[in-house]
Amino acid sequence: MDPERLNELQPGADWQTRRGGTVKLWLNRFEAWSLIVERAVGRLVRERNLNPLHHTGTITVFLLVLLLVTGIYLTLFYQFGFDATYEAVAGIEANPLSRIVRAVHRYASAATLITAVIHAWRTFFMDRFRGARWLAWVTGVASVTLVWLAGVTGYWMIWDVTAGPLNQSLIDLIDWIPGSDTFIVNTLNPQFAGSGWVFLVLVITAHVLVSAVIGLMLWYHLRRLNRARWLPPAHWMWISSAVLLAAAVAVPVGMLPALDVTERVGTIDLDIWFLAYLPAALRSPALLWTAVATVTVLGAAIPWLLRRRLPAPVVVDRRRCTGCTLCFVDCPYQAIAMERQGGGELLAIVDRQKCVSCGICIGSCPPLAISFDGNPPEGKWPTDDERVRSGAAVSYLCERHFQKSSVGSDGIVVPVTCVGMIHPDEIDAVLSAGASRVRLIGCPPDDCANREGNEWTQARLTGKRRPKAPQGLDLGRVEFDWRAPGDPLPGASPAEFRDVVPAAQWKRLMPVALMFGVLLAGQLLLTFVPVDAFGDDSAVVEVSMKHRIGVAIEGIPDPEGLFVGSGTRLELLIDGRVALDRSYGGSAVTVFEQVEISPGLHEITVVVDDGGVRQMVVFEESRVFGAREIISIAVKDTPGSADPDRGEELFTAAAIRGGAGCRVCHSLREGDDGVGPSLAGVATRAAGRIAGVSAEAYLRQSILDPDGFVVEGYRPGQMRSDIAEELTNDELADLIAYLLTLR
Repeated sequence: MDPERLNELQPGADWQTRRGGTVKLWLNRFEAWSLIVERAVGRLVRERNLNPLHHTGTITVFLLVLLLVTGIYLTLFYQFGFDATYEAVAGIEANPLSRIVRAVHRYASAATLITAVIHAWRTFFMDRFRGARWLAWVTGVASVTLVWLAGVTGYWMIWDVTAGPLNQSLIDLIDWIPGSDTFIVNTLNPQFAGSGWVFLVLVITAHVLVSAVIGLMLWYHLRRLNRARWLPPAHWMWISSAVLLAAAVAVPVGMLPALDVTERVGTIDLDIWFLAYLPAALRSPALLWTAVATVTVLGAAIPWLLRRRLPAPVVVDRRRCTGCTLCFVDCPYQAIAMERQGGGELLAIVDRQKCVSCGICIGSCPPLAISFDGNPPEGKWPTDDERVRSGAAVSYLCERHFQKSSVGSDGIVVPVTCVGMIHPDEIDAVLSAGASRVRLIGCPPDDCANREGNEWTQARLTGKRRPKAPQGLDLGRVEFDWRAPGDPLPGASPAEFRDVVPAAQWKRLMPVALMFGVLLAGQLLLTFVPVDAFGDDSAVVEVSMKHRIGVAIEGIPDPEGLFVGSGTRLELLIDGRVALDRSYGGSAVTVFEQVEISPGLHEITVVVDDGGVRQMVVFEESRVFGAREIISIAVKDTPGSADPDRGEELFTAAAIRGGAGCRVCHSLREGDDGVGPSLAGVATRAAGRIAGVSAEAYLRQSILDPDGFVVEGYRPGQMRSDIAEELTNDELADLIAYLLTLR
């Protein structure tokens, strides 16, 4: 309907701002297309308040509660470690009760994602994302993203074959971050990570933290709302639980094979709802993650990208306001505060940052002190219309119904921003002026674009909420028609606004339960979709290295003499050709590299070059590579090799196991003797301190038995005698290695 025509029918609401512009035009089109589906669902369920699309927000919250309860139960049986985790999950699957709980958890997670996305779409086309509602929109987008991330980490926690492509997607995602090689080698490579409990602890911690942040986002999502509804009516919780339970019993999740680190997985059954990203992430990781980040940011920025002028907030007439607080109570968005004035009286104050111009407060104000334009609202009532005086019917339509509902041609149509803005006195005045009947046409129960407008209007007119209708109002001439815009079904005048259906009335609930079952079956079909994760048969050479420069590498003879080089170079040759050649700085390096090769016979050579001084062939083998085979080459130092860098950290620590550290008593500056002698040049002095005793042996003896040889000028008992007891053998070796560098 033309905004100018709307301004004639209902002045003061600024319909040009509310309905005009390209953005609103497209939102109306999206809504029209979506309502085709909603009307089909309405015909299937047959009852006005049994359309699940009107409850997707609260159903999502209920499913999250279900996930929390089942997740806590499953965690009780969880173990940490590459093998232990898989065996623990297999044990859960072997137990009849735990198997059902696990399936409910799995299927509810995908259902949560689906209902959350539907809720977001409905919020979008109903134009409930701009202005004061931006916080709810942004936190909603964040919640959907986090639900997806929680699902991904949940699949990781099983450690079956799915963990292979998940691990690779993580490696590709973080490989540009400094220190990522250290994380990968120490947590994902079994030859360095041991049982793997550290990585699995990190995964479950991420899973729990993401779940906690989802709860925080939900709190922010609803914090600006009065009377926020967290859970749906009871019948929705019964239906959701029953259908999920039936699916869990009929279609157990089962177990995929355990992860085999010696080969890439081929075709596996993937949950498209959470893992559809994997093939793209493994083929074009940079493109995929850029696209994901872009879509997420753009999605959260929609309130500003689709920005248009907002309608002005309501205006309070100070002369009429009596401070009754009804507008403060009824406002769905906490946009009205009651402030005490100089004379002690209360005055309603509108928060312009929170007001969405829904008009519900106009209908809640007994003295008619609130309007859109500051003028008395009763001046806009259609009581002087000749058609009203002649007995015409008057139909009030909320904003969503303007262009989509048919009310006949024998009456008067009055547009309102929300049926909640209709004051009971207006209905009484229109009927008293001669109207044959009044019909209030608004959104279905629990689907009002402004949350509570239809509910408050019906409660006021039926005497259940203030301001109550005037005595003598003929409710027989008032029709409440709560339905979806454009819904062809006839209206109804229910005795109660929200008809909660008891679970015992299964005949009324059966169509909805059957529809839920069909939808869940479709969801399950997309939970086990065969997908070739990597897309080719390439084999992989994987090199992991933890090495301190100058230290002997396991399987390679010890270096001779004092090492004076710097930096490490890693070279990988395949069939005599260089496939990888990289250099790394620092005295200690942790490296993780992957190179894809074609299946077949290949000669693999790995060379490590320490500072251009010592070149070592650490791996050399000719072998036939099978399709998707992974050969993991681990380069590590000889066990027990001392690390002077770790020794320096020990030396400079202010305290060691609660007592004074070395640096407290010993200076490293020559001649700067204190409680203990300066250790500048101690390696040189130690070599000649006692005949026949090496520098290393002398330093070890001095630490183990400080009074065995006391430097001239110092007395026995000054040095801690428990240092050796407080240090591990490796820490002692590291400390001595550092002291030997002080020449």
